[in-house]
Amino acid sequence: MFQFLEWLAGATCFGLFIYKWIIIAAVVMTWVSADPHNQIVQWIGRVTRPLWVWCEQRMPVMMAHFSAYASILVVIFAQIVLPAEIRSLNLLLQGQTDFAGVVLQSGGHLLQGMSIVTYYYSIVGRLDFKTEREIN
Repeated sequence: MFQFLEWLAGATCFGLFIYKWIIIAAVVMTWVSADPHNQIVQWIGRVTRPLWVWCEQRMPVMMAHFSAYASILVVIFAQIVLPAEIRSLNLLLQGQTDFAGVVLQSGGHLLQGMSIVTYYYSIVGRLDFKTEREIN
């Protein structure tokens, strides 16, 4: 069980790493004239578009074009937090830490992940964007 959780943490981190590069490839393809009938281009669009739409729905209207970049930040946040949380759970199940230790570790993981998001919003927050509700 313990080795499985360690493997799962590593696989999660690696999978999110690959997904991040697929998103970066999709962003690059938006800059160039990629053939929309190419199967690889279609596959990359099918894989990345759901996260872009999810980010787009949660962003102000004026920033909707940056949903691809926000999705990269979401994946980086998940790449930091999810494997670390799985490893903390593994330590708890092995008896190497107690529940209070897991809570403190989780707080540290969330702070580390949120630092990326905070940095992003500190840059973007200087701009005055209106949400869709403020426009209507």
